Amino acid sequence: MMMMLTDHVTRLQRLYKPLSEKLIASTLAPELFQRDALSLVELERIQLSRDTPSLAAEQLMNILMKSPRETYNFFLDALKKTKQVEAYIWLVLEGKSVPDS
Repeated sequence: MMMMLTDHVTRLQRLYKPLSEKLIASTLAPELFQRDALSLVELERIQLSRDTPSLAAEQLMNILMKSPRETYNFFLDALKKTKQVEAYIWLVLEGKSVPDS
């Protein structure tokens, strides 16, 4: 049986590398935790990786890819709230403005 990937998972997979280099997960994680979109353990794991921003971003994206669409929507809101607008635009425009990597 083949599982259909949801729209947000496909977008995150396609943009994984540029997002891992761009996202500031240590500022996004508290926003998501406040919305009950991350557990305390997930928040702490991301915060412990703040010295390696790409690792923290990858951890966050891995969590998001396993999460429901509602959590992804909270993530998009958090991108705007934390002024990570470029990453937000990449995701809503489905990567059309992402530089080649």
